[in-house]
Amino acid sequence: MTYQTKIDKGYDGWQAKSEAVLGQTPKGTRLLSLRTSKTRQGLASTASVFIRSLKTGYAVDTTILFQDFFKSGIAPTACNRVTGKSLETANQAALSQMESLLAEAQAFYNTTMQA
Repeated sequence: MTYQTKIDKGYDGWQAKSEAVLGQTPKGTRLLSLRTSKTRQGLASTASVFIRSLKTGYAVDTTILFQDFFKSGIAPTACNRVTGKSLETANQAALSQMESLLAEAQAFYNTTMQA
């Protein structure tokens, strides 16, 4: 499956972000975000889940610390200098694991809902 990726350079340097829909909740749409950015060793990705809802015409992203799915250190890539091209390469490596991350997140919420 293909995912739309947004690559930009901000205050903290280059980053790439992709999102995938996990499902609907009473509070809004549950999404998994895959973010690739600079780390101490080079580049790595983190996956986190949040709920996006529309409040008075604005999209609001909400997450609950230590209760929502989070995974870091996905597809670490060593590099000396972070450029747009090196970020894109590292992000493609992380996106290849997106299906398994979606399955992990879905299983996480299935067990959480049963408890």
